[in-house]
Amino acid sequence: MPATLVSRLVARPDLPLRLAGRAATLAVAAAGCWLLADLAWGLLPPTPAPAVAVERRPVAVTETFAQRLQFAGGATAAATPGNLLLVGTAASGDPAQARALLRREGDSRLLVAAVGDEIMPGLRLQRVERGQVILAGSAGEQRLSLPQAAQPNPNPHPDD
Repeated sequence: MPATLVSRLVARPDLPLRLAGRAATLAVAAAGCWLLADLAWGLLPPTPAPAVAVERRPVAVTETFAQRLQFAGGATAAATPGNLLLVGTAASGDPAQARALLRREGDSRLLVAAVGDEIMPGLRLQRVERGQVILAGSAGEQRLSLPQAAQPNPNPHPDD
C-alpha cells in the first residue's frame, strides 16, 4: 500500500500542495466564522440579572429578619389560639428548611418556628406555605394567614 501512495505522489507532484491549500482555506474559513459569531454575540444586549435572587439558606434569612424587625403597631388578624399573628413565612420545598415568623398580639417579640415546633402547649406548626401556615392541635387544623393591608377606598368622596 505505501508503494501506491508514493507512486501517486510521484505521478502528481502538485497533490501535497493542493491538500495543504485546501486545509489552509478551511482553517481561514473556520476562523472567519468564529470571528463573525463573536462579533454578532457582542452586539446582543446583555442578559439581565434575575429580578428576585433565590435564597439558598431560608433559615438564616428568617432568623436575621426576625432579629431586625420592630413593630410599631400592627394589622389585626382573625382570633387564633393565644391570639397568634403570622408575621412572615419562608416557605421551602424542603419542610426542614421552612420557617414561620409568629408573634402574640400585644407582644413585640417574634417566634421563629420550624415545621413540627410546638408554638404553645398542644399547638404545633404542621406546614409552612407562602403567605400562610397550618397549625395542628386538639381542635384540629387551623390556617393562619398573613394580615392583608387595608384596601384604599375606591370612592373617597361618596357624596360627589
